[in-house]
Amino acid sequence: MMEKKPLLGRFDEQGNLILPPEIQDILGYGTIEITVEGDCIVLSRAEPIYRCVWEPKQNRK
Repeated sequence: MMEKKPLLGRFDEQGNLILPPEIQDILGYGTIEITVEGDCIVLSRAEPIYRCVWEPKQNRK
């Protein structure tokens, strides 16, 4: 089961949520997913909505 502990964050001038360094170390600096489970807010790394594979074609002469 996931450990539950209080977490203090703050908002910057633009309204962005600033997470404490220990959470940034776990989640990284990318997009996070926020869900509510009962009386808890759960933060997790967001999975990409789509993936792209780039296959460059050789120039034809």
